[in-house]
Amino acid sequence: MNPPNEQELEQLLRQAPRPVPPVDLKDDLIRAAKSASSPNAPRQCVFEPRNRLNRWWPALVPAALSLFCIAVLGMQQAQIVELKEAVRKLSATLEEARAVVPGDTVGSAPAEDSTPVEAPSEMEQLQQTVRALRDEIAGLERLQQENAELRAELARPASGLFTAEEMAGMEAVGSARERAMRIACINNMKQLGLAARIWATDHDDLMPPDVLSMTNEMNTPRILHCPADTSRTQAATWAEFTMANCSYEWFLTPQGNDAEPTRVLTRCPIHGHVGLYDGSVQDGVAIRPELFIQRDGKLYLGAVEPVR
Repeated sequence: MNPPNEQELEQLLRQAPRPVPPVDLKDDLIRAAKSASSPNAPRQCVFEPRNRLNRWWPALVPAALSLFCIAVLGMQQAQIVELKEAVRKLSATLEEARAVVPGDTVGSAPAEDSTPVEAPSEMEQLQQTVRALRDEIAGLERLQQENAELRAELARPASGLFTAEEMAGMEAVGSARERAMRIACINNMKQLGLAARIWATDHDDLMPPDVLSMTNEMNTPRILHCPADTSRTQAATWAEFTMANCSYEWFLTPQGNDAEPTRVLTRCPIHGHVGLYDGSVQDGVAIRPELFIQRDGKLYLGAVEPVR
């Protein structure tokens, strides 16, 4: 089955289920409201920062194995060089021994009684040592070739670890997750724009001078945190909130009013969404600087279609 496209996925996410309420729903809601009003009642975060390890482990594991193979290959290469040098020296020593033995046997009679017994024994030991070193070098070269093949296997794309259907499924899940977080970010920015307009309605159509001035209109600090922001923690209450917990950039100075609908109010540095003074949110336009106009210290956006 083909994965849903972006339009179908957005329609599915925007369709709210309509379950039949149970008979005792009213009583349960009243009890829940009373327990939620308690100052000691715990609040759960809607969005938790994603674990980067879940995203990067398919690339980190082959990279670590590749580094290990490179280190092993370097050590083996150094050993091969040392063994080859030892073989060269032993071969030179063996040639010298072969050249010395005939001269000693012919030069004097006493040497004929002693050297024929000792010299062949020393030569045989040298020959055995040379053969053992050559066998060890051959084994190391075979091991080096096997490690090179393993490194080439690890250097292949991670897609080779999965079938085509599994890769398609993983890509579909990743795309759906990213799409859901983009939509949640847009909803947060729409709520922020609505809170600013409500504050302006109560203050002669002037926008708030800062974020903390409209905490009553925002109701919760969770909407100030982008679901895709993993570098900041989400504050559960206003007592815990500081601007370090805010994922969005604000453009409140100089103080504006409700008569500037195209003036930029907020911006998401992760998704590139831009919220305007009229409460609308533009999807991903922050990457197009040619659409913005700077005038009197204020930032305005040209005519683009808002996200509904």
